[in-house]
Amino acid sequence: MAHNKHKNFITYSARGSDTTTSIKEAPLSVQNLWFEGSRIGASIIRVRSHKNRQGYSSGDTFHAYHKDRTSVYIPKATPKRNRQLSFKATVGLGKVNPTMQILEMPIVCDIQPCFRAVREADTGNRLVNAIFS
Repeated sequence: MAHNKHKNFITYSARGSDTTTSIKEAPLSVQNLWFEGSRIGASIIRVRSHKNRQGYSSGDTFHAYHKDRTSVYIPKATPKRNRQLSFKATVGLGKVNPTMQILEMPIVCDIQPCFRAVREADTGNRLVNAIFS
């Protein structure tokens, strides 16, 4: 059964939970977005309903790429200040979980701009890694 975080949003996770819906229950287009995010190493994709953001930001554990209403969060290979990602799945000490964890989006949205944002995040992440790694 689909779980709505808010009445206009839905949050997907790999297996589903009390607060999320399993990606297996999502429409095929949403599943494809999930797999595209996983392919580039993203852990979180967030699609907003109104506010547009542009550019790149970096926190302690993630590089974030913002394109219009879509934000793509890719884990850093080496988090700052020894901060570790703490997703529920056990992947081993010091290892980054390489797969998608969360996809949050409005129930009704145009998904094509999301795919463009994921492709741009992949390009941007490869560029950042080439320059700073």
